[in-house]
Amino acid sequence: MKQPIKYFSMFSGIGGFEYGMEQSDYEFECVGYSEIDKYARSIYERHYPNHINYGDATRINTEDLPSFEFLVGGFPCQAFSIAGKRKGFDEARGTLFFEIARVLRDKKPSCFLLENVKGLLSHDRGRTVQTIFRVCDELGYDVSWAVYNSKDYGVPQNRERIFIKGYSRTSCGGEVLSVPRVDKAVDEPMSNTYYGTRAGRVHKEDEIMNTLSCSGHNGANSQLIKLNNKAQAQAIYDSEGLACTLSANGGGQGGKTGLYKINTVKKGKHQSGNVYGDDGVSPCLTAVDYKRPVKIVQPVLTPERENKRQNGRRMKDNDEEMFTLTATDKHGVYDGITVRKLTPVECERLQGFPDNWTKYGKDNEPISDTQRYKCCGNAVTTNVITAIINEMFDEVIESE
Repeated sequence: MKQPIKYFSMFSGIGGFEYGMEQSDYEFECVGYSEIDKYARSIYERHYPNHINYGDATRINTEDLPSFEFLVGGFPCQAFSIAGKRKGFDEARGTLFFEIARVLRDKKPSCFLLENVKGLLSHDRGRTVQTIFRVCDELGYDVSWAVYNSKDYGVPQNRERIFIKGYSRTSCGGEVLSVPRVDKAVDEPMSNTYYGTRAGRVHKEDEIMNTLSCSGHNGANSQLIKLNNKAQAQAIYDSEGLACTLSANGGGQGGKTGLYKINTVKKGKHQSGNVYGDDGVSPCLTAVDYKRPVKIVQPVLTPERENKRQNGRRMKDNDEEMFTLTATDKHGVYDGITVRKLTPVECERLQGFPDNWTKYGKDNEPISDTQRYKCCGNAVTTNVITAIINEMFDEVIESE
């Protein structure tokens, strides 16, 4: 029986890499992690009380770190002060990526997996990612990358993130320049950016992912139960037979009952066509309105800020996936009558975590909803981590 793969986690947040790795086909052992945010650290420590926190990444003494084979981390994106000068490792100094590079240089793990926003590819006109790849090359790692979208991995969230995989030339024979795999029986050209697999099916970049699936909530320990017999566009699901995940009648979070105008849609027979949200005045509800079956659930971005957009949009169509969760944006759903905020639990589900993962911190410390939203927005989608981990280590095992 093989020993667990020892790993070190940097910029660990609430443990998204850790939970995703736990759901994989491989066994891992954490030798330490690095996180400084008070609330994220408290949530992490609740779930992983035996993991050692090495604190601020800029202050890690690599001589204090045990040996490990695998490094993971979702590092913040920063510009390099002399980007484009081809200074390699020296060029990365003063950035948080340098802290990862420093650990790679001193500890020499066999492989690593890093996560960042898709915009890293164009950051500083592409110089930032070029420097990252150049540094990894200098440190003895062959690197491959791909953009993964969370909606292709069992959660209804449009979240594109770049993942960078590195394999040591001296200690690991992993496949270089690999891409997300599809069923080998499918004879179709593949890209390393927008394609992914789910249950053996190929999803193209212009194809809409099913919003929710009875069997698709991979890795979150909460299979979804279909509550009615409607088709996918009208189906409502729940994890425990209680409140609907995206309910048609869920009121605004915090007990707010007022409604404010957020948009104008096609006018109905007796209504103005206005869409309302919290903290405003609602139109009259007619008997026809009350009895009308709800047929739509539209994602809404930051309802109270009319000019807020994500990729040029503020509302999505029925059956589209949710906007990308961030640490600052608020998210809601419009059911044809009202808009309500997503709950923290729904945000956890959109990232593949079990329900109430962020509800309490260390020593059962309650975490405010504000911090729960922020932590979920900063996290990685655990389902994606699981898929990549299986892919990475399948390649390593095959090459041995």
